[in-house]
Amino acid sequence: MRRALIPCFVCAVFVAQPSHAQETADPAAQLYQEGADFASQGKWQDARAKFEAAVALRATPVGLFNLAQAERNLGLIASAKRHFVSARALAEREGADDVRRLSDDALAAVATRVPRVRLSLPRDAAGVEARVDSRPAEIVGGELELDPGPHDVTISAAGEKPFSRKLTAVEGTRIDLVVRFERDAPPPAATPPAPKSQPRSPAHSVSSSGPPAGAVVLAGVGAAALVVGVIFQVRRNDKLDEAAAGCTRTGSGWQCPKALENDPNHQDLKDQAASAGVWRNVALGVGASALVAGGVWWALGSSSSESRAVALSVQPSIQGAAARVRWAF
Repeated sequence: MRRALIPCFVCAVFVAQPSHAQETADPAAQLYQEGADFASQGKWQDARAKFEAAVALRATPVGLFNLAQAERNLGLIASAKRHFVSARALAEREGADDVRRLSDDALAAVATRVPRVRLSLPRDAAGVEARVDSRPAEIVGGELELDPGPHDVTISAAGEKPFSRKLTAVEGTRIDLVVRFERDAPPPAATPPAPKSQPRSPAHSVSSSGPPAGAVVLAGVGAAALVVGVIFQVRRNDKLDEAAAGCTRTGSGWQCPKALENDPNHQDLKDQAASAGVWRNVALGVGASALVAGGVWWALGSSSSESRAVALSVQPSIQGAAARVRWAF
């Protein structure tokens, strides 16, 4: 009740000065009066809307303070803190000592209640900007201040794809957010189709004069597939690191708060990590199988001057890939 009376007192200081005729002629003064009426009835949402409209027309120390008071009563702690700071600065410039003292008291009361997000940014990030719920947000000391509740946080940097996360801010807490800008990954290497059986002919025989062309092609495919597998391994690790933000490492695993385990964003990161792990297994299996098959083919082609017909079959699966090589003398 004491908190609710503060805005009404300050409003009275402001609106007692002009006459009724002046209020009607001054839209800002009329909005301040309407906001004060709503505040006296405890209708903070309506009061906030009126004070916000009045401040947009003409900012005053009293108007900014009352807007902040309405926001504090609505639980919008970060918004209230910003407007208390603005009210104090304007009051100091205009010599409004009462508003300045009230603002100092209010800031001391809300300072520890504001939810914060501490950003961990890449060292080479330049021109970093933040948006919260599609509105620009100021990054101060590497942190964002949020009102309690769910938010969409987007971090952008020069030359990078925007990084977005859904967060739920809790009063008096701080969230550590690791920002990783995603780079475009090359598409997975296409698995070559199994060749049809062909009769022995000079075109399909392996010559001892040099490495067979087919073996060289298989070696190239194998190397490319291994590179793709490594890329997916890196992506898997990155997603697991992001999912573990806010968790505590215990031995060989992680222990996450129950609220984080139930967070859809946390589950989505774990699913992305699992998907990347599947693609890693497929790519590494295909790459290893292709290299083995190419090496066998090469070895057979170099062991004798006689021609041998060679048939290759590569079969990828979720766990990896298998290759079969058949030859005929």
